Amino acid sequence: MHKLLNKLIFVCLSISLLMVSSCSSVRIKNKAQENITDIDLYNTYYFMKLSSELNDSLGCSLDLNFYNENPNLFITHNNKFDNLSNIYYVLELMHDANVKPSYMLKEELSGYLNGLQTNIGNFAFSIKHKEEIESTHEIGHETYLSSYSALKSYAYLDITISKDQASKLNHWIDGVVSHSDFWDSLNIESVGDLLMVLEISKLAKIDLSKHGDDIHKSIFKLSDEIKDYLKKAKLSLFLLNDIERLLSIANVGKEKYFTPDTITFLLSLQTKDGGFKLFEANENSDLLSAYYGLRLLRQLEQDIPRREELIVALKKYGQKNACFDVSTS
Repeated sequence: MHKLLNKLIFVCLSISLLMVSSCSSVRIKNKAQENITDIDLYNTYYFMKLSSELNDSLGCSLDLNFYNENPNLFITHNNKFDNLSNIYYVLELMHDANVKPSYMLKEELSGYLNGLQTNIGNFAFSIKHKEEIESTHEIGHETYLSSYSALKSYAYLDITISKDQASKLNHWIDGVVSHSDFWDSLNIESVGDLLMVLEISKLAKIDLSKHGDDIHKSIFKLSDEIKDYLKKAKLSLFLLNDIERLLSIANVGKEKYFTPDTITFLLSLQTKDGGFKLFEANENSDLLSAYYGLRLLRQLEQDIPRREELIVALKKYGQKNACFDVSTS
C-alpha cells in the first residue's frame, strides 16, 4: 500500500506541523490567478480534511469556484494538473465544501478521465502511465489506486461510465480476484490491495459475492496479525487506517481488531503538538498522519486528546507555511 500511496502523495510528507515549509506561496483570492498551478494540492487537501475533522475553519478558506470557471486548467498538458491524483484532490475538496462541479468542468474532465482507461480495463494516473500499463500489461497493485481515483472522480462529477467502460472494468477486476495468487498473498502488509479492490467494486457495482468466503477468510486472519505487529512494534497509521476502512466496507465488527491495546498504541502515536506520527520511530507529526489519527479516533468513537493544542499548531502552520492555496481570515 505504501507504493500505491506514493503515487498520490507528492510533496512535504514529513513536515512538522510547527516547521516552516519551502513550498510556493499562493493565495487564491488575490488576482495572481496565473499562479494557480503552483498550488500544493497535497497539503491543501489534508489541511482542509483536518479542518473538517476538527470542525474548525483553522482560519482558512478556499475559493474552489475558480476551478469551475477555469476547466481548461486540467487539460493543459505541460503542468501538474495533467495527473489524475491532482484532479482527484480538487474534486474531493469541492465535494467536501459542497461546491458542485460546473457543466464546463464536467465536460472537460469526463473526456480526460475516459482517456485514462487502458485496454486492460483499469485506469492510469496519466496518459504516460497508461502507455506504461498497456506495454507491461500491469493488471494489479500499482493500478488499484489510480482506478479507484478515476471512479471516485466520476462519482464526484455525477457521471456514469459507459457500458463499454463498465464491461472492461468488470473483466479486469474478475481477472484479479479469480487468481488464487491474489488471495494467497494477502496479509496485513497488503491489506490496502484488498481494500482498493472492494472500493472499486463498490463504485462500479461489480458483484463479488462469489468471492465472499475468500474476503472473510482474509479479513479473519487480520486479528492475529495485528496482535503480532503490536508485539513487534511494526504497526503504522497507514496499516491501521487501511484495516479500519476495510472492516467498514466489508461490514465487519471492529472490536476484535481494534482492541484496547491497539487503541492504546494509536494514542501513543500522538505528538505533543496534538498531531500524529506515521510510525512509532518518527519524531514529528505531519498533515497526512494527523488526519489519519483523527479519522481513526472518530471512527472508533474515541475522544481527541490535545485537540486545542492541535488547532493552535495548525493555525500557526496555515499562517507560516504557504504550501497551499489558502486565504487567511
